[in-house]
Amino acid sequence: MVDTLTHTNGHAVSPRLPTIMLSSGYTVALRRQPADVMQRIMVRAEEEYAKDNPKPHPPTQKMETAPGEFHEIPKAHDPEYQATLNAWQEEVNHRATEKLLTLANKVALVFAVDTEQLKELRETYAEIGVDLPEDDRIAWLNYVIAPTIEDQARLFEEVYGKGLPTEAQVALHRLFFPGGT
Repeated sequence: MVDTLTHTNGHAVSPRLPTIMLSSGYTVALRRQPADVMQRIMVRAEEEYAKDNPKPHPPTQKMETAPGEFHEIPKAHDPEYQATLNAWQEEVNHRATEKLLTLANKVALVFAVDTEQLKELRETYAEIGVDLPEDDRIAWLNYVIAPTIEDQARLFEEVYGKGLPTEAQVALHRLFFPGGT
């Protein structure tokens, strides 16, 4: 819940940021992002990826559309094309997710890193041959605050989804929780 600006001794006081508690027991403050930012990031990720990896086009089939008149008709449901398109879209989604995580980490999520505990965590993971991300905030977020896919999806919904119309919120939920409703 965000409070409106209040005045104390004639000075404006900043509003409190909304918070959520995750399954880890940690509470994170949020700076919600504009409703269009996800779409803009997705478009940018697609543009960047398409520079070196053009979006696949469906195969075509020559068909007679009128007596003696033939046209190339796209076969959008071709299984090989669908598999190629799905792989291409997965890479675009991965790149967009990385951009959204960067924005969330640097702007939208407010939390403190316990550097002593993180140091111990890094040492423990190193003993078993697993390197944590170099960035302390990302390591703390991914391995302590929001270690589950559900927690990470909830953060995305809270940061990026609250400004969306209801239909878009449902689509966002389906993106992060496939197979569920």
